[in-house]
Amino acid sequence: MLLVLLSGLIIIYIVSRLLSNLAYSPIKNIINQVNEIEASSLDRNIVSPNTKDEIQELIETYNNLLKRLSDTFIIQKNFINYVSHEFKTPLTAISGNLEVFAQKDRTSAEYKQMSEKVLENVYQIEDTMNTLMMLSGLRNNTELTEIFRVDELVWDINDQLPELYQLKDAQIKIAIEIENDKLLSIKGNSNEIKIALYNIIENAVKYSNGNPIKISLLQQENQLKIVIEDHGSGITEEDLKFIKQTFYRGKNAKDIKGSGVGLSLANIIFKQNNIHFTIMSKKDEGTTVTLLFPPL
Repeated sequence: MLLVLLSGLIIIYIVSRLLSNLAYSPIKNIINQVNEIEASSLDRNIVSPNTKDEIQELIETYNNLLKRLSDTFIIQKNFINYVSHEFKTPLTAISGNLEVFAQKDRTSAEYKQMSEKVLENVYQIEDTMNTLMMLSGLRNNTELTEIFRVDELVWDINDQLPELYQLKDAQIKIAIEIENDKLLSIKGNSNEIKIALYNIIENAVKYSNGNPIKISLLQQENQLKIVIEDHGSGITEEDLKFIKQTFYRGKNAKDIKGSGVGLSLANIIFKQNNIHFTIMSKKDEGTTVTLLFPPL
């Protein structure tokens, strides 16, 4: 009986070790894969054994965490590239002008001309700083008591864009289909909302491939709705998920000048002014942006 007992204990020990190794092998596999991931390879997913249990849920949670970390690193990298580019240009211009200017005595008119050039570059740096502060949320919007007409902002933007892109007036079509004119008046920060609208409409122009752009001011129950439509290159389903992130640029934007700030800045401004902002798009078919404004 003692021999049978000892044999049974040995068999139980061996079987339990085999079963434990078999049961914990997926977890060991996860640990090995996580240990191999470095900062440069955060976009690499952990291979799933498709166990359809808590281990599968754990792997999906890890992959979601790694994806968020990877997106954060990309945003930080783009942020550094953006800041260095935006600051380098005016700083180089300032230092270059001052170096040339200091080589000999100048007249008062030349001093005035130089100071104007330097101030222009300083203002450019200041504008960049204000944009970055707004993007980071450090600049809170407290002036929401101003009442103004949105249609006037749209017409102003329409007048500015042809000068920038040498467009014909027929390329941007504005349709006002509102019975109650009072809906065109909203409460908010007119300067910031104009910046946001400008960025949205400018994007429609840049990615329209020369096709007409339609801006519709509509009435939805007791609210103002603006729909901006273009029939250009559109946005892929993959890029559409991240298009509102700061400094994110889609694959279709490689040959078009930009920094990936416009949509993220517009998104922040619309949130601060309680404006509902949605984007729908299909690759090679175009993009539709819808803005729903709160009533007074």
